[in-house]
Amino acid sequence: MSTTARKLELGRVGESVKRVDAIPKVTGEFAYASDLFAAGMLWGHTVRSPHAHARIIEIDLSQALTMPGVFAVLTHADVPGAKTYGLEFPDQPVLAIDRVRYFGEPVALVAADHPEQARRAAEKIRVEYEPLEPVVDP
Repeated sequence: MSTTARKLELGRVGESVKRVDAIPKVTGEFAYASDLFAAGMLWGHTVRSPHAHARIIEIDLSQALTMPGVFAVLTHADVPGAKTYGLEFPDQPVLAIDRVRYFGEPVALVAADHPEQARRAAEKIRVEYEPLEPVVDP
């Protein structure tokens, strides 16, 4: 397709291309994934590392598991099959295994019948870390 034909397809320079979803999004009528609800669905919350680099000493799930409305609390031990993934090299853990390598790395997951209950259960998970020196210069 020539450059001229491509410009005609998109419209004139400086002209907005009309998006089908623009008006529903602006008016609040568009259903985003977080707006969708199905009977019996579960809500999730992720426990993330507060450290850039640390060894995981212990993860205590006991308080979260006993909360009403909590269906599951998962760690790396619950990941079936390969516990790592990656586009070229499968070297990224699905959930942190023995240590965290960056701030915000997922450590545990909670599934509950309400999003607020999932968040509260995640707050009850206690992770003991041994902070390590982060690598800041390659």
